[in-house]
Amino acid sequence: MAAQDPPQKFPEKAEQGEPDGDKCNREIPMTKGRDAMKRVRQGVAYVLIVAASSHAAEYECTVTKKVDSDYDYSAERLKKSEFSVIVEDYSDSTFVSRCSFAPSAGKVTCDRYVVDRVVTDPNIKAKKFYVFRSQFDVQLFANLRFVENNGRGGIGFGKCQLTAP
Repeated sequence: MAAQDPPQKFPEKAEQGEPDGDKCNREIPMTKGRDAMKRVRQGVAYVLIVAASSHAAEYECTVTKKVDSDYDYSAERLKKSEFSVIVEDYSDSTFVSRCSFAPSAGKVTCDRYVVDRVVTDPNIKAKKFYVFRSQFDVQLFANLRFVENNGRGGIGFGKCQLTAP
């Protein structure tokens, strides 16, 4: 058997009309696997949020951090109060509910509001839900994190789950 010729490398100087050999032989930096997967997940979540603009979607959001102008809620208080937000985003109407444990009822109760305006912000990959009457808004980000501004100096943060596409 005859030995095979080694593979040819790009020429040092490119012939006229062909790209420079060095440029064709350069390595392209790759994003680390974990970072790439994180970006893919965020992209998919953003697509789901934007797609939900014209379809029904429901999110249940658990408050994991809450602050007021002069008070940070402890982990114990958050657990006891069971703060959460529900976003119901339908093609013909949208609702946002603020929920917490009501000792008098012995269960979690929610106040449901009709959303006055929905804005999708492609720059930060967020969908914003505004309730003007109560000066309340929720921002839902592509990674399903959210920020709740209760309009009275309190802000809640946490993670949402898509519960109904």
